[in-house]
Amino acid sequence: MHGFVRFALASVLALSASALGAACGGNGSNTTSSSGVNPTGAGVGGLCGKTGCDVGQTCDALLGCVECTSNAQCPIASPACVLGSCEQCGSNADCPASAPACYPADHKCHAACTGPGTCGVSSTPLCDTATGQCEQCGSNADCGVVPGRPLCDSVTHLCRACLANSDCGAAAPYCDVSNGTCVQCLISANCPATQPVCNGDLQCQSGCTTNAQCGVGAPICLGGECAQCATSADCPATAPICGGGHCFVCASDQNCSGATPFCRNNQCVQCRNDKNCPASAPSCNNGFCGAG
Repeated sequence: MHGFVRFALASVLALSASALGAACGGNGSNTTSSSGVNPTGAGVGGLCGKTGCDVGQTCDALLGCVECTSNAQCPIASPACVLGSCEQCGSNADCPASAPACYPADHKCHAACTGPGTCGVSSTPLCDTATGQCEQCGSNADCGVVPGRPLCDSVTHLCRACLANSDCGAAAPYCDVSNGTCVQCLISANCPATQPVCNGDLQCQSGCTTNAQCGVGAPICLGGECAQCATSADCPATAPICGGGHCFVCASDQNCSGATPFCRNNQCVQCRNDKNCPASAPSCNNGFCGAG
């Protein structure tokens, strides 16, 4: 069952990522950011953030910023892609004989439980003796004692308020499947024209939607706010690095050279500490060498 769920989920994630291609843009490999933010997904808002996902992640309409959509994208140490995250296991088949049970709540390999009481006092007290897995629920019937969370998630075996948008009402019509709660929006495309931006609290708010609504100094509409840049191509030669909507002189030492080879607080400086200074000016103060 878990294998089928993971296969189906991977398919949904792949389709979601494809559908968001226009909103999330390319892979951003030619853009440097001082904050490590990948402009992929810039402007989508909500789960994917104002400036998009971290480098190496993908903006997904259901799960937000994910590190994987299939097992093939995960490292050997965490080979199973579950809900967009690389985990130690996706099912018992991924676990060794010494720890044969893949607990669905954390997707880690554990000793198998053997019956009632063997899972201890925890958030996952129920033992599925067929799989040896400790879980919060095996069906919706087990969620009756969890207020406001009547539905059992078949992947995590945790009780949730929703598993799909159809479980939510008009006031908060979208299901954030990452934690099973109903929210007003997941990405800005879910919001009305009167409040077109999905913020970090997954609620719709007012804000810009096009560059034409922004002015000199912050001419780019980025995630509902006017910013200096969306990519480094928007920045001047004097501050050529874009990060978090702002133009900076540097993001790393690689952006600096000559008499100021170190990047400190996004500025190129002469030194980072006293070790970088010559004997004639041995003290590093605010990035520059001096007598002391």
